[in-house]
Amino acid sequence: MSPDLLRTYQEMKSEIARVIIGQDQVIDEILVAVGRKPTIDALNLPAAGVETDDKGIKVDSALRTAQKHIYAAGDCSGGPQFTHWAEYEARIASRNALFKGKSKCSIRLVTSVTFTDPEVASVGLTMEEARERNKISVHTHRVRLEKVDRAVCEGEPEGFTKVVTGKWDKILGVHIIGRTASELIHIGQLAMTFGATLDALVQNVFNYPTFAEGYRIAALNGINKIKHKV
Repeated sequence: MSPDLLRTYQEMKSEIARVIIGQDQVIDEILVAVGRKPTIDALNLPAAGVETDDKGIKVDSALRTAQKHIYAAGDCSGGPQFTHWAEYEARIASRNALFKGKSKCSIRLVTSVTFTDPEVASVGLTMEEARERNKISVHTHRVRLEKVDRAVCEGEPEGFTKVVTGKWDKILGVHIIGRTASELIHIGQLAMTFGATLDALVQNVFNYPTFAEGYRIAALNGINKIKHKV
């Protein structure tokens, strides 16, 4: 590596560390995850009449390819590259291939988790996506983990729980950063599955002290904020 390029690389590492960590800090290396691409070229799928694109094998909502008797599931079908999503698609594809009726995949409620420290998890829409798609009043309801007693007790106050709601306070998305975020996100996922509103989080009785209680505190914070604006 040339001296100029090496110097630029070192400067880039320092800048990324400053942005992510919030302070100047020397780090050894940077790992950049740029995604994965299905390796399907060797299958010679065009010979079977199966269509592909840059993302992988083209399928419909029932995971059928251009050849109706051929199904594809998982990373090769161009959807979210998560193990849990691949397993979900495998269930849909096998059911459709072997039994009558056509089940369809729904990406609306797929969860996304990054197993870092702290963990990052989300489901549904962000505030920006909700405003763009719904063209209606959208609110966010948030609590920092430093306000959740269980997080304080365990010395894990970094992070937050945020709930995005739309018309009639219907829950449109949940986003969590913090310890056990990968577990907590399923509460929001289940609430969205049944079309729950913010009131469901307020009225639910959560165990105390738990990280899950952050849902109720976030909902209460949001309701109080809306009332004060009115």
